[in-house]
Amino acid sequence: SIPNLLWFFGDSSTAVIVAPTHSYRWHGTNNVRLVVQSNFGCMDSASRQLTVHPDPIADLSIPADKQCMNHHSFRMVNRSRIGAGTMVYTWDLGDGRQLNQVAPVFSYANPGVYRATLKAETAFGCSDTQSFVLTVWPSPEAAFDVNQSEQCFDQHSYNLQNRSSVSVGPLSFLWQKGDGNTDTARNIRYRYNAAGSFQLRLIASASHACKDTAVRMLLLRPS
Repeated sequence: SIPNLLWFFGDSSTAVIVAPTHSYRWHGTNNVRLVVQSNFGCMDSASRQLTVHPDPIADLSIPADKQCMNHHSFRMVNRSRIGAGTMVYTWDLGDGRQLNQVAPVFSYANPGVYRATLKAETAFGCSDTQSFVLTVWPSPEAAFDVNQSEQCFDQHSYNLQNRSSVSVGPLSFLWQKGDGNTDTARNIRYRYNAAGSFQLRLIASASHACKDTAVRMLLLRPS
């Protein structure tokens, strides 16, 4: 039997039980020493070094975490940190893709709400994760038909049929007729006051200010 023993953990902590457990407050290398004494006063000791590796802290910021589908691009700002050493990163984008860049820039194939995760990991397997949500709002698709883009001025009439669509929600419209006049109806019929070339624009707007524009050139010849 061992009547007397004393553990020194290298951080000013001690223990006197046979099989202690101990946690360190800080990372680093500690010299652990066990001293034993028999009933006859004979003593011996053993030492071993224990290393506690630092934990990373996964952190990030996102300049714009909600965007419209058209031309959207999410830029990740990686703010992860660690007391010592280096880290590797895994970005789970929430759509089945993973990226291993430090600060990726990416987009999604479809609108939706994506629950993504950043994992920061050291060479010793110490890791931390940070979850975040990215939202891609549906964008409209602006489109229209015109009965005839080239007409003569006398008795001309432009009939404009709106073919715009969006996957979810209502749409509003703004027609810019190229002569300073506008209209907000879905379909319009229009006559110009003079011959000329006009750039006709249809702006379709959905929820969250998501927009798309369709453009057509109209040529109105003098009679």
